[in-house]
Amino acid sequence: MNPTDLSLDDLDRAEAEIETGKRGMRFDQIGSFEPNAPSFLIQDVLERDSQAGVIGDSGSGKTFAVLSLAACIATGKPFAGHSVAHSGPVLYAAGEGRAGLVRRFHAWAKANGVDPLNVPLYLADRGAGLIDADQIAELRAAVRKVAQLHGVPVILIVDTWARALSGADENSAADAGQAIAVLDELRREYGGMTTLVIHHLGAADKTRGRGSTALKAALDSEFLVARNQSSTILLTATKTKDGPTPAPMAFELEDVFLKTLEDGRKVSSAWARPVEYVAESRPAGKNQSVALEVLKQLYAAQKQTLDGAGFAGREALVLVSDWRQACEAAGLDRRRFSEVKASLVDSGKVFLEGPHALLDADAVSGAASESGGTIVPPGRRTHSAMSEIGVSDAFGHFGQNPKGGR
Repeated sequence: MNPTDLSLDDLDRAEAEIETGKRGMRFDQIGSFEPNAPSFLIQDVLERDSQAGVIGDSGSGKTFAVLSLAACIATGKPFAGHSVAHSGPVLYAAGEGRAGLVRRFHAWAKANGVDPLNVPLYLADRGAGLIDADQIAELRAAVRKVAQLHGVPVILIVDTWARALSGADENSAADAGQAIAVLDELRREYGGMTTLVIHHLGAADKTRGRGSTALKAALDSEFLVARNQSSTILLTATKTKDGPTPAPMAFELEDVFLKTLEDGRKVSSAWARPVEYVAESRPAGKNQSVALEVLKQLYAAQKQTLDGAGFAGREALVLVSDWRQACEAAGLDRRRFSEVKASLVDSGKVFLEGPHALLDADAVSGAASESGGTIVPPGRRTHSAMSEIGVSDAFGHFGQNPKGGR
């Protein structure tokens, strides 16, 4: 309902319900709350009572990775070396490929020595609709039934975001906001439950989910799934709202024989087996070399500015938007930036955290030596106040200024 459509009777009715304690909100003095450490589902990876997202192209292995995550949460088994801090019922609402999910789960269970019938992982008979009122009611009733029979779910997985928004505009912030509100309400109703959505990448920019950015803005954490040149599945954090960024995780698909049918056909599938993450080292192309050098110089320039302003201990951070402008000023075709950025992220030379681009440890050391200071590399960043210095402060390194500035 549009706020302008509210009548005085509607407002009076709402206020009466608030007075009787049926509904309402309140403000509490913030100092009365004790600061607590984050409560995790998967230690240092996925928080309880949070909204998470996993993005990736078709064929990237995102469903394999998420199914492994779901099974580990349901059974309490470690996920890619991270302990499961809170296990419990897991809900998986898939809008497509349910038969394949069943085979993949049985492959995971067999490979991990788990009886499939003892795993509290529940697969919905249809996708989760987050727009249509009838579908929302069906979802809420289905979640409630599992909670009554098996205990409060610890996570609800929605696969995929596009199917959940069926009948709506994926590019609309209003439609995305409505769907997010449904998930928020479910999390409030089942305190501590996390919701996770699986989403496809955009056609042009392979570093972000397609459609409205309202989804990513609402996420507490986001992970990108991609394959490297060896077909290893890489799970990399692209957003962490609070706390340190998890280190990248790697998986390889391992085939598992399941059974032989009466007609002699064999049924098999695969599961995402955790392996050690190794950043690929491959020769950088000309554009990648230019972009990487630009980012190093932006880091060095920003560090010098911070040191000169008396903030020697402050983190040096570079906005992706500033990096893009600097690359264009250095001669890189603006149409190639997204491709070059994705290539550097995939190779492990650059990490993305929110709006910032971070260098790997080796590149950070080089940038620090140029500035004569110390830059905090990914994985060792603190939570001091973050200063953002415009790209114009660093353009002395390139001998020109961007058009229009910031």
